[in-house]
Amino acid sequence: MTSLALKAPPELYFMIVDLIPGSTKVSLLQTCHYLFSVVVSALYRHIKITGVGARLLALTILTSKRMDYATLIRSVCYTGSNIDDLYLTYPLLVDAICCMKYLTSMSLSIPRHHTSTFMTIVMNKGLARSPSSFFASIGFKVCTSMEM
Repeated sequence: MTSLALKAPPELYFMIVDLIPGSTKVSLLQTCHYLFSVVVSALYRHIKITGVGARLLALTILTSKRMDYATLIRSVCYTGSNIDDLYLTYPLLVDAICCMKYLTSMSLSIPRHHTSTFMTIVMNKGLARSPSSFFASIGFKVCTSMEM
């Protein structure tokens, strides 16, 4: 990569990376350290995950020695779906969320019959408190889905 290309603002690279297919992004990750950091930043900025994907993301965040992936994430959209999520995914996901210092947006869609277990995990990690009154509970809401 030439020095002129390295002087381009990272935002320009983010815009380009958003337009290219996933296989090309993987190839760019393998070209040089600079493009690795740009592409990884673009890939991890907004995360949309379910089930096994959430477990893999959480394990990457919690175990990676190469890079602090948690600091790259700005928004997470998670959809829970089956019984495996209840005991495998939720604890890992909540641990990973605790590491995301720059998280600005989070959307969680949890099946109604999983809500109490999920909220117990969240409260045990100190991410939410039990409301002292009805009005105090308005600020934190976990979306539940009727069809799940």
